[in-house]
Amino acid sequence: MFGFINGINLAFHEGGHAIFGVLRIPFVTVLGGTLMQLALPAAAFFHFYSRKPNFAGALMLLWFGQNFLGIGNYMQDAMVQQLPLIGDGTHDWTYLFDALGITRFCVGIGGFTKFAGWVIMAISMVWIITAGISKIQEERALRRSL
Repeated sequence: MFGFINGINLAFHEGGHAIFGVLRIPFVTVLGGTLMQLALPAAAFFHFYSRKPNFAGALMLLWFGQNFLGIGNYMQDAMVQQLPLIGDGTHDWTYLFDALGITRFCVGIGGFTKFAGWVIMAISMVWIITAGISKIQEERALRRSL
C-alpha cells in the first residue's frame, strides 16, 4: 500500500543507525534507526506547519503517522523475527525489547504503535479534506465576486 514511501522510510531508518552510531552506545545506535525514521517526517511537518497550516503540512503529518505502521509491524515481529532484515544481525526491536526486559509485550506495544499511526493518519486526512473544502469555497466566493 505504501511501497514507495516505505523504501524512503527504510533509507532514513538505516541512515539513523549510522548517524546515532557515532555515539558508540549500542542501545542508542539501534534505537537511532527508528528515531531518524520519525524525526525526518516530523521535521518536515514542523517546517511546513510553522509557515502556515497548509496542505503540505497535512501531507507530512500523514507521512509521520504512516511510519508508525511499519514500526508497529517491526515491533510485533520481535519475538518471531520473520520479517526480512537488511544485512545480518539482531532484529532492532528484539534487541531493544530484550534490553528493557519487555519482549513478551512486543505484540501489544506494536499494536498500540500501529493504532497511534492510524489515529495520526486519520487526523491528517480530516485536515486534508477540510483544507480542500475550504479552498474550494474560497475559490467559489472569489469567482462570485468577479
